[in-house]
Amino acid sequence: MNHYYPRDEQVLYALAKGETPKRPIPALLTDHQWSFVQRCWSNIDGVDRRPSDEEIVAFANNGNFKVDRGTPQH
Repeated sequence: MNHYYPRDEQVLYALAKGETPKRPIPALLTDHQWSFVQRCWSNIDGVDRRPSDEEIVAFANNGNFKVDRGTPQH
């Protein structure tokens, strides 16, 4: 997989430094899922725009937690 950060821990480190990770290529999340993930990382101009706990639970309960793995390449 071509990914901006090759390991998950590098994503966490980048977030801790205030960097927002780029979307992986190929996209493993739907546009809707990716938009939600970006909201979870959001802190624009010191304003916290992250979803509430209730929004996160609702998002997961609505079946949005499935990852689109795409068609296997042979």
